[in-house]
Amino acid sequence: MDIEKLENGNYNILGYKGNKTEIEIHYKIEDGFVESVSLYAGSELSQQRKKNIEKIIIPSGIKKIKDDAFKIFFNLKQFYNTFDK
Repeated sequence: MDIEKLENGNYNILGYKGNKTEIEIHYKIEDGFVESVSLYAGSELSQQRKKNIEKIIIPSGIKKIKDDAFKIFFNLKQFYNTFDK
């Protein structure tokens, strides 16, 4: 995951660099918590990989999902928070 540390010490998820078709975002990262998700951000290569993602699991503690977070997830079939699991 590409992450950005926010001024309040928490994090924003910017992108995904892996090759998996299923990703799970964890609520706690290093010394803070994931506050927001904006997965559309990132390099061309990262964007190409995101086109293969079929399932995303987001923890229920996330406060904000950016408007264009899933803009190019063409093959996304399942999306739910961990409360739904």
